[in-house]
Amino acid sequence: VPSLPSLHKGKPLHLIDDTPPSLFSLCLRSVKLGFHFTPILSTALIAYISPRFREEIWYKLVARCLASSGPAFIKWGQWASTREDMFPEKLCVALGQLHNEAPSHSWQFTRRMVESSLGLPEGGLLGVFESFDTAPLASGSIAQVHKAVLRADHIDVEDGTVVAVKVRHPNVARLIDMDF
Repeated sequence: VPSLPSLHKGKPLHLIDDTPPSLFSLCLRSVKLGFHFTPILSTALIAYISPRFREEIWYKLVARCLASSGPAFIKWGQWASTREDMFPEKLCVALGQLHNEAPSHSWQFTRRMVESSLGLPEGGLLGVFESFDTAPLASGSIAQVHKAVLRADHIDVEDGTVVAVKVRHPNVARLIDMDF
């Protein structure tokens, strides 16, 4: 598959998040995760006692909590959803939604990252693509995927070639660095 040459002279925006986390940011992350997991921990006894609450409400709450806690937790939920030998089937079903229904980022962020990666000026996206779907086809723990149609005048392809464009979520590297 041919690739577009980068015309960008500086470091692309999608690579500018490689500084190690400070002690303050790690403490802040711990507090934020504490808030995210408080509903799960505070209702765990009810979930243990009531199978109905556990299966109809609590498992979905666990999936939402993991989805809002960042890429490492989403990835753990995706893995756990495949392990019916270790976890209850209904929990695996609830966590299975994290495979392609993880939180997505904004269209503005997607546009900015694609333009930066390709070395395009702001607003230059439609110079390379005939069309670019603003809504993602799917969103996972690390990135989301958009459907786009290439223009032939930039690279050696036929007009109308449909491509999938994968765009990493904001701050993914930083969050993974903090969580591990």
